[in-house]
Amino acid sequence: MRELNIGLLAFSSLVTMFLFFGTVTDQKRKRPFMRHFSYLLLTNIIMQVAEIGVCIFDGSNQRELLYLSLFLSYGGGAVLITIYTYCLTSFIRENATVTYRLANIVGVVCAVYFVLTLTSPFTGAIFTIDAGGYYRDGTWKAVSFLLDPIIMIVVIIMILKYRKNLKAEGILYLVSISVLSIPTMILWDVWYPEPEYVMVTLYFVLVFILFHKELTTQLVKKEKEMAESKIATAISQIQPHF
Repeated sequence: MRELNIGLLAFSSLVTMFLFFGTVTDQKRKRPFMRHFSYLLLTNIIMQVAEIGVCIFDGSNQRELLYLSLFLSYGGGAVLITIYTYCLTSFIRENATVTYRLANIVGVVCAVYFVLTLTSPFTGAIFTIDAGGYYRDGTWKAVSFLLDPIIMIVVIIMILKYRKNLKAEGILYLVSISVLSIPTMILWDVWYPEPEYVMVTLYFVLVFILFHKELTTQLVKKEKEMAESKIATAISQIQPHF
């Protein structure tokens, strides 16, 4: 089972790396939501590599490396959700007046979870390592299962509030995270977190497609406006001669 998990994580992280390089090398990445998306992908890569480390170092005498892997995996979840909220907000801001208030609130909640993760080696809050060098759930491990519902709630709130500023296709892409999360939630008791990482990667592929369609739409609109502006300028210069 360990080999299967490592294989899934390696494949998922590789796909995410291709998305990351495709994003950072795109000349149109200067838009705020694309910058946030690149940070999002980088965080996800770090988390998946860290989870591979958990699979490798669990039960070994490399306690420090296991602690580091667990921290990057769990702590990265808080960072991932925070960046995702800012990414979604900045995407909607392209067509609507939106504040970062909700993103700031989510950031504060995730910061508390991040602190719990950071102090876990001393408090055993989220995770701990037993005498045999094996990973064990911490006292407050259940808190980590609230992260997925937080994402779903944020997406639903944003879609309901700004649905008039989103295309039907965009709403479908964004809602897909809720649909894709359901099977992984069912598997939490028997197989976690590898299926969830695969689900997140699949969702990021959909978001990548959505964002690039939006960029293409903006580019076409900008070119059309420039062409109309040139025509208007040319007409204004010709008119005085008549």
